[in-house]
Amino acid sequence: MNKKTLINIVMLSLTSLLLIITMFSWYVSNKQVSANGITASTAEGNFDLVLEKGTYDSTHKTWTWEPTKSLSITNMQPNDVFFFRFKITAKTTGNLKVTLSNIKSEAVNSVVKLDIDNKSVLISGVKTYELDSSNNVVIKNGNTTLGTLYSYATGKFSLVDYEIQDTFYYYSYGLGTENFYKTGTTYYTDDISECPNDPQDLTNITETYSISSNESYGYFALEFNNTKSEVTYTHIDGAVKKDSNLYQAQSLVIATIGVEEV
Repeated sequence: MNKKTLINIVMLSLTSLLLIITMFSWYVSNKQVSANGITASTAEGNFDLVLEKGTYDSTHKTWTWEPTKSLSITNMQPNDVFFFRFKITAKTTGNLKVTLSNIKSEAVNSVVKLDIDNKSVLISGVKTYELDSSNNVVIKNGNTTLGTLYSYATGKFSLVDYEIQDTFYYYSYGLGTENFYKTGTTYYTDDISECPNDPQDLTNITETYSISSNESYGYFALEFNNTKSEVTYTHIDGAVKKDSNLYQAQSLVIATIGVEEV
């Protein structure tokens, strides 16, 4: 067996709905994204992987894990944390590498719209920014240009310098059993401070798991970090304030899972 063979790179997109993790900002409500099931298998059938999303019940101190066949995240706020695990079913022992890549941020153009004056930018119907002569929304602090939030062309807003993926942290909890979170010792709640590992920026993420049992679980969390998302800038009313609002009305997409035996 060639252990360097790349196994079943699963390309998942908005159109195929095989994988989409979309997190809408706190100004976007009642959004739901459905998926047909986020799964991957090795070419020789040695490993099968299913992505599951976790929900913590603080009253009963229990976790519920469900495959992401219907993933809904609504009214996301800075400092919200989302918990996931890979359910890995193995026919043999070995090392499995899982990669999350093709991570993208997109403006939600159903929420970000151009006003009838063709100059004012509305978010959820509220005038929030103005286009300059180049059809860009330039963010400033006084006379200092900080960057460009949106560019507008062919009836669509595109992100430039402020992308919500840059505000996220990835936390690895490593490999565990099905009852990993239920031991009552270390990983008991959904408090992100309990994670033993340093956070990683949400760029391409690679996890290598040493599989020694028929069923294992690789746990991780995604945090919309408030500190990373705060920017001090001049608002449309002239006030200079620090907030996370540059990242409202954005979606986060993790579009590819790669699975490889190593």
